[in-house]
Amino acid sequence: MKAPPAEPEAPRAPPFPYTLIGQLDDGRPQALLTGPLRSLAVGAGEVVDGQWRIDAVQAQSITLTWLPGGQRQTLGFKPS
Repeated sequence: MKAPPAEPEAPRAPPFPYTLIGQLDDGRPQALLTGPLRSLAVGAGEVVDGQWRIDAVQAQSITLTWLPGGQRQTLGFKPS
């Protein structure tokens, strides 16, 4: 008797292409991100590069979801 076929693995999120470098709070917290081609300020609910949704901006980190796979990650400040 044959074993049932293994379920395919869910796609793994690629590394987030930005580094968290700071925050702004002018009534709505925003994370300051820098990447190889640009820097940007984003708040909760915004989508970066069409595939990363910012879920929350906290004091020391941001929580984001890789939309194609639904995987959540937390990104903290890069140690200096």
